[in-house]
Amino acid sequence: MKTSTEIQSIVDVVGEEKAIEMIAKAGFDAWDFSMFNMKGGLNPFTRLFKKKYALLTNDYLKFARHLRQIGEDNGIVCNQSHAPFPSLSKNRASIFTARD
Repeated sequence: MKTSTEIQSIVDVVGEEKAIEMIAKAGFDAWDFSMFNMKGGLNPFTRLFKKKYALLTNDYLKFARHLRQIGEDNGIVCNQSHAPFPSLSKNRASIFTARD
């Protein structure tokens, strides 16, 4: 069994490459590629750094292969990936608060 974790929690601070390295050093066997930054407005640093997310450019495949190589160089593999989805919406928030 592999133990993996997502990288999104730290990606906006250190970037994908460093996040993968940190997860490997922490002892995980694999990393999960969250693509939340593909959805506009979710990355609070976009306006600050004016950087377009690599998966939204023509070099998306090169970027994905680069991340895979970073993982392999650090002895871990990409376990899964998933597209962006809202983790909280007004409707969902009202459902949770109605139960509280």
